[in-house]
Amino acid sequence: MSMRVLLTGGTGFIGREIVFKLIERGDIPVIVTRNAGSTKEMFGSKVEVESWDSLRSGDALFKVEKVINLAGAPIAGKRWTEGYKNEVYESRVTTTRSLVVAMGLAEKPPSALVSASAVGYYGSSERPGFSESSPPGDDFLAKLCVDWEIEAQKAAGFGSRVAIIRSGVALGPGAGALSKIADNFHRHIGGTVGSGDQWVSWIDIEDLVNLYMYALDNDDVSGTLNGTSPAPVKMRTLTDKVGEILGRKSWIDAPPFVLKMLFKEGADVLLEGQHVLPKRTIEQGFDIQNRSLEQTLRKYL
Repeated sequence: MSMRVLLTGGTGFIGREIVFKLIERGDIPVIVTRNAGSTKEMFGSKVEVESWDSLRSGDALFKVEKVINLAGAPIAGKRWTEGYKNEVYESRVTTTRSLVVAMGLAEKPPSALVSASAVGYYGSSERPGFSESSPPGDDFLAKLCVDWEIEAQKAAGFGSRVAIIRSGVALGPGAGALSKIADNFHRHIGGTVGSGDQWVSWIDIEDLVNLYMYALDNDDVSGTLNGTSPAPVKMRTLTDKVGEILGRKSWIDAPPFVLKMLFKEGADVLLEGQHVLPKRTIEQGFDIQNRSLEQTLRKYL
């Protein structure tokens, strides 16, 4: 039986793939958007669109059974001025707070909320490895993720099951980190970022989408789940493998001082990493299919 699933962030890199998956299996995505026209153009007639105003009033949640929350301004590749850091924070924490308040106002609150978070929760480290039980870090991203998750967990107060997915670097076609790395190689300026020794906790976008579906569908799945492959790699391994598959050499490594000049504190997302394992995700019964970095890269490049 099909169900109505409300999504925030449904037109982003990960959100699009989740919407297409919902449509494929016969569900009705209800997408909260500021641009109804382009959203309809992207997905066609098999989705419904709602405004943010209708969400805040609770009207958008009419007959919605479950919710997926993916809203958030881009983090990587942006210059982190104080103003932009505030935008990143508000677009996640404040938006999630508003969403949960609206869920609570609904005549019948949705039975489940699957909400995004990120492996930035753990801070950065050169050592392996973090799991879902590891404590948070103390940098901007870690504090952001803590506050973000706290707002999502409040939905449990009116009976909604809450699952939170701490995503790693999603590798997939057409956008995201892989597209940017590949573009540099196509332009003959490919290379690693910083020292190349930082860990990249990656995940095939197909697995990430399936993890969201798994958390959405299974009533016994709640709490935090790491959306990462069980085989993190070093940044240089990732970039060298992309160059190898594309038949392009690494020519230019991006030095830390240049990235710091371009992105300010946002450079830390690229220069520092963390080795994150999906321990609880696997214990909860989710089967990660794409565990080989090379196979994932060859699928999308």
